Amino acid sequence: MRIEVRSVDVGPSPPVVVDSPAGRFGATWRGPAPGVGDVIDVEIDCAPCQWAEVVIGTAAGELPPGSLHGVIERVESDGVAVLRSGPAITLLEMVGPPPDGMLGARVAIPASDIRLFPSNL
Repeated sequence: MRIEVRSVDVGPSPPVVVDSPAGRFGATWRGPAPGVGDVIDVEIDCAPCQWAEVVIGTAAGELPPGSLHGVIERVESDGVAVLRSGPAITLLEMVGPPPDGMLGARVAIPASDIRLFPSNL
């Protein structure tokens, strides 16, 4: 996923705020510290997400803070959801049974412990 860095704290794994096709969110950066305004291709990792917390049919202006948004393209048998956010695909480990009508639904998925890894593409 391509992100634009909006803010960077100091430290060995600095907290960052980024804009992305999945929305604006905070994350922990893994790798050489980026600069504000840098546009970087990254891989996203986060703690498992709960199906029970997914908000369905959310408009862009109504997103809960810290949520990843997009369209559910697929749900794998192992509980992994495929989220499409514009041109980006994110694989999310989901917990619990998915609600009916998820495929093709626009959603906001609350995510915690988000980590970003530069992919150096």
